[in-house]
Amino acid sequence: MLFVMEVATRRVHVLGVARYPDGAWTGQQARNLAMNLARRIGQFRFFIRDRDACSRLHSMTSWRAKVVRIVKSPPRAPRANCYAER
Repeated sequence: MLFVMEVATRRVHVLGVARYPDGAWTGQQARNLAMNLARRIGQFRFFIRDRDACSRLHSMTSWRAKVVRIVKSPPRAPRANCYAER
């Protein structure tokens, strides 16, 4: 399951579910989310992501184009991703 949560409002966007997600699938989901949030994209400053192999560089290009800073959570630090871990 791939989801994004807006921490300020606790709004969760479920982007999709795939048995075997790959980088292309993840990239398409990120582009779809960027298009859906096009009017509000200026409100976001950070995109915090984990270190999963599916969310590689090419999947985040749509967010970089929107001037959103992409931050990776530290390795083996579940407390850094506490909102998603709950």
